[in-house]
Amino acid sequence: MNVLKSIRKHAVAGCVLLFATAVGIALSSFVQFDLPAEKLEAKYATGASRFLELSPGLRVHYRDEGPENSPDAPTLVLIHGTASSLHTFDELTRKLAKDYRVLRFDLPGFGLTGPCTGCDYSPTEDAEFVRSMLDALGIPEPVTLVGNSLGGRIAWEFALRFPDRARGLVLLDSLGYLWPDKPLAIAAARIPVLGGAQRYITPYFLIQQSLREVYGDDALISRELVDRHFELLLREGNRAAFIQRVNHELDVDEAKIPGLNLPTLVLWGADDEWVPAAHSPKFVRDIPGARQILYAGVGHVPHEEAPERVALDLRAFFNEL
Repeated sequence: MNVLKSIRKHAVAGCVLLFATAVGIALSSFVQFDLPAEKLEAKYATGASRFLELSPGLRVHYRDEGPENSPDAPTLVLIHGTASSLHTFDELTRKLAKDYRVLRFDLPGFGLTGPCTGCDYSPTEDAEFVRSMLDALGIPEPVTLVGNSLGGRIAWEFALRFPDRARGLVLLDSLGYLWPDKPLAIAAARIPVLGGAQRYITPYFLIQQSLREVYGDDALISRELVDRHFELLLREGNRAAFIQRVNHELDVDEAKIPGLNLPTLVLWGADDEWVPAAHSPKFVRDIPGARQILYAGVGHVPHEEAPERVALDLRAFFNEL
């Protein structure tokens, strides 16, 4: 009997070891090393890309485009969302830069800007970052802010903190109100053990899945789009910054929103799975004079899925300012 017990004991231990080994091998296949900034800059800092040493430890990737013969063209500031980059506005910029000065940048902790030494990545700090960029580029006049998701949250925070520097506000599927049903990637990063694992484990298929959740039409998701999101997330320091960023509570300040007092346009994808379209009328309710437009069949990034329609609606709004 003792021999049988010993055999069973070792058999169980062997199965546990095999299972743990299999799990370890499976997880190790998803481990990704950081990619060097220089390699990614060579691939993604193209065309109008510039870099600005905004402060020690913060080198910002930005693009500043507009009509060559109209130095006094109105300035638009385009602010991207979580785990995105200035590239999200490529098509929209092409449709607007003939008539407007279009400034966009990779927020600290994202894209080619990368992590910021000593930053806490709070909305108030991000609003200060936008102000610092405008100061550094010599743009003292009021600007119109166009923000998507987290970028919308930063845009309205900026408008509240610096009302004399905000001419108009466009919120694209913006954060602002109670948001309990967060996307899986964000919810997981807020759990200590899973969040720590995300610093090293980044399966390519999860990036694909996240983009399917973000887009209303999966047919628009190209391999190039997935590769860019995947590679820029792997930029050295960005995954750690992502975890730090998503642990901020971004949906606890809605009482501040009625304090906004500037022309506001609320644009939303009717099929947004990340921040449901039910949030849109709340902004219209709380911001005096705000108007909304919903895009049928479109998800969380209308400016990527329907840039032509968004550009037309933006031009109509800008002409009224």
